[in-house]
Amino acid sequence: VMVRSMVEGKANVFGDGSPLKVNVTSSSAADAMGSVQAVNVTLNTYAPWPHYSIRKVNYTITIDEGLRTGLNLSVRTGGISLATAAGVVIEGLELNSTAKGAAVSFANGTVLAGDVRIQTATGGSNLSWDNVTVLGARNIALLESSGPITAMFSQSSPMGGSVRMRVVDAVGEVRLGFDLAGQASARITCGWNLGTPEVTDLGGFSGTPENFLSDNYPGGSSFRVQVNQTLGNIRVDGRWAA
Repeated sequence: VMVRSMVEGKANVFGDGSPLKVNVTSSSAADAMGSVQAVNVTLNTYAPWPHYSIRKVNYTITIDEGLRTGLNLSVRTGGISLATAAGVVIEGLELNSTAKGAAVSFANGTVLAGDVRIQTATGGSNLSWDNVTVLGARNIALLESSGPITAMFSQSSPMGGSVRMRVVDAVGEVRLGFDLAGQASARITCGWNLGTPEVTDLGGFSGTPENFLSDNYPGGSSFRVQVNQTLGNIRVDGRWAA
């Protein structure tokens, strides 16, 4: 596991100390599967005005794709961006961001072996899914207080397991897209207070916002999605081919 920090800015004569505080602890524990390495990283930019003027702060955490990984990331100020590579096994993912949202990309060949929870206060969430292998029945939650939620799913290879997804947005647009083929199927149920959700059949889907599903649902591996929106629009696009 590699942690890289980058801080850009200025300091006056009284700001001669490092504005970066890093605390890293780790522990190893054996289990029935072999061994587990738990790493806790706290990255804090301490730059009090007027002695410091910070322009940009960026932290990058890189994990070898050969490691089965469970992630719990929390950012108080700023956003989170996460990307996987082929062969990565995610045993669990939890992201919490209070500003600027979160962007997650599951690349082709990623294995999802745990649940996913992405919660943001402002800035919105963006989830991209490209031919992911799912082990068992997994849960995905996308929760937003004030901002848009976008989730795009492309699944033409065998998915293996099933996904139950919950999308909750208080203020902001929710946009979902499903481009499916073969045994992958989907059903989306929308609940809302104001406005009228828009569902678009791009081929192989049918129904209403209350029950929009692929023609092969629930055959094979399925996405079961519940969308709850308080104030904002809901847009769902669906395509399925045999």
